[in-house]
Amino acid sequence: MVETAFDRGRRKCFNLLMAAALVAMFHSSAESASLPGLPVVQVCKDRSHCIAAEIAATPEARLRGLMFRENLPEGRGMLFVCPQSDYWDFWMKNTKMPLDIIWLDQARRVVHIVDGARPCARGPCRTYTSEERAAYVLESVSGMSKKWQLNIGDQLIFELPADVAGRPDDNDANRGRRPRDGVD
Repeated sequence: MVETAFDRGRRKCFNLLMAAALVAMFHSSAESASLPGLPVVQVCKDRSHCIAAEIAATPEARLRGLMFRENLPEGRGMLFVCPQSDYWDFWMKNTKMPLDIIWLDQARRVVHIVDGARPCARGPCRTYTSEERAAYVLESVSGMSKKWQLNIGDQLIFELPADVAGRPDDNDANRGRRPRDGVD
């Protein structure tokens, strides 16, 4: 059988449509990993270092976090909006991939970084805590903080939607070092 130019064109078109369908399926499966209804915000160090972070601003979203996710695509993360500046504990219970955990103060400056926090299938699980009060906590793919060359004091840039519940207070008295007397 001889293939005509018309047949080759039709085959190329079919192949392009199939490739587009596969890309759309992959994109939608990555999107479906997020909890329904969580808004997404761009969190950036600068123009060349940005991720799309789901906003966990409700107690339910903060409690669930990234637990039970099979993976977290590169360039994605979760931004926890804490109800006030405090010493927020995080653990990796039921989290299936290593993560970087980055605590930010009210001014969105990095106050603590944990590179590559390891998953924990069953307890007791290690708890990760900042030694500085934090108003936000960013979880991302393990290795992002090194790739971005994040340091304590670096400022991250993001703008929360006006309707996000649970915004941290602006009380400057909440800032400062963690007490060393053993009281949390």
